[in-house]
Amino acid sequence: MQHAVDVLRTTPGCLSAACWVTAEGESVVSTAQFASDEALAASFAAAHEAGVDFAYDERERLPRQVLTLRPPTALPEETSVTMPTSG
Repeated sequence: MQHAVDVLRTTPGCLSAACWVTAEGESVVSTAQFASDEALAASFAAAHEAGVDFAYDERERLPRQVLTLRPPTALPEETSVTMPTSG
């Protein structure tokens, strides 16, 4: 996964990319943020061309999950959350 993150970081439109490991070292999560859907598609294409394989690896216990997350545009009032203030 670190190789994938390293490749994605070099692609135009990649705003950030990181690799995270649980304290036990059993799970790895990579995250990346892109300037646009087009930059995301171009980055994954460039990673594929660089030999990055996002498919299941026989060393893994579970298949990989690739999720596209977006910030909420507006939360309905009934689901709004009030954060406590400090001070």
